[in-house]
Amino acid sequence: MNTKETDLAWLAGFIDGEGCFHFRRNSGTRNYYYPVVRVANTDVPTLDVVLGILDRTGLAHQKPTWRYPDNGNLPSWDVAVAGSKKITQWLTALIPYLHTKRGQAEDMLRFLQLRAADTSQRDYSDEEYEIMRRISKRMVILPRQELRERPTHCANGHLFTDESTYLWNGRKGFRACRICRNAAAARARERRLHPADG
Repeated sequence: MNTKETDLAWLAGFIDGEGCFHFRRNSGTRNYYYPVVRVANTDVPTLDVVLGILDRTGLAHQKPTWRYPDNGNLPSWDVAVAGSKKITQWLTALIPYLHTKRGQAEDMLRFLQLRAADTSQRDYSDEEYEIMRRISKRMVILPRQELRERPTHCANGHLFTDESTYLWNGRKGFRACRICRNAAAARARERRLHPADG
């Protein structure tokens, strides 16, 4: 295994554990979704390793961003990539080395291939909607013609109210469920405090 293969295998393993494949909806009136791949962690030396691998392998990425939570958690960084060509480059390079997230990566690559083949780009096919729903399980994917018929409940059945709803990443048009987020955070804390034996 040469240096590039070793780098890609390491990065794929890190993405299997700390990476995320998802779709974001634009904040305008047009119901358009775009794919994003990101990796996040709290360890600064690990960020240096990730950036070094991305530079050596020629994988384009956005500038790292930092989050400084006020709830006592450690500051965290994330590195993301967006844009069809850049994500296709990432997925093509990493899929052979992915394990737990290979299915999501293959789905996203298929989505990008379908988008590239559809020159009209007017609406999503049934297959494209199904891919988005599989990858973004907690995100309500709306057909464009249903954009104004906003859902009243999250994917887990919680009613969207002022108290239970927040705008994901501050972007208009994408409501997320605070109840689901808090439950996920509680599960994550429990896993950190009581890791599985072995």
